[in-house]
Amino acid sequence: MNFKYLECQAKVKILQGKLGEETPLLEQMLEMDSTWLEGYILIGHSFYKTENYENALQEYLKAIRIANLTSQDITDPLVYQRTGDVYAKLSKWEDARVMFIMCAEDYKTAFSYYNLGVASYHLGEYDEAEQVLSLVNYMDPSYALTWAYLALVLLKKPDTPLYAAY
Repeated sequence: MNFKYLECQAKVKILQGKLGEETPLLEQMLEMDSTWLEGYILIGHSFYKTENYENALQEYLKAIRIANLTSQDITDPLVYQRTGDVYAKLSKWEDARVMFIMCAEDYKTAFSYYNLGVASYHLGEYDEAEQVLSLVNYMDPSYALTWAYLALVLLKKPDTPLYAAY
């Protein structure tokens, strides 16, 4: 079978919501072209959506390595967001922080900055967490979890004035 045919079959499976059924097709395609970045990303997404987080993490990390080795750009922000999310689920906060920094630098979304702030909070980097979460509050003032983490950060800081407001 040719590459394009397999790619179309895999994408049809994804669009039909038949998660997991596309993985063998994508793996077959990666055997044909081991530098096909989108394949690693799609397999990672499939694993993530089926809550197979360890395998999703491995596929996302392969995608990041392939992108670095082949000088390809990762244009899907979910790669960094979900990699960071998996690291957070595993309480690997330093690794999560690195992923959210990469995501925030490239995509500048409230989601990526929020998660960077949460990771910084869990690492005890309260000044950084306060700055980042304040930015998130500016970007999306309706997100209540930002307020909650800002309150937690301010409670952890020793010299926070009582009138601190963001």
